[in-house]
Amino acid sequence: MAESTLSFAWFYLVLLLQRILELGLCARNRAIMTRQGGQEIAPESYRTMVALHAGFYLILLLEAWPFRVPP
Repeated sequence: MAESTLSFAWFYLVLLLQRILELGLCARNRAIMTRQGGQEIAPESYRTMVALHAGFYLILLLEAWPFRVPP
């Protein structure tokens, strides 16, 4: 495996782990705020943001595919 590919794999893994932890933190904060009487104004926006963030990771992997260039 090329050094640049291995570096990308580590970078990608760290970014993915960070986003997963952020989603957990978001769920925790959401539960706390709801218990304290908070109301969600636009619940559909959360699903949209999760989809956009997931799409970011897919695009990051597919970005170099047409040119067969290592990421």
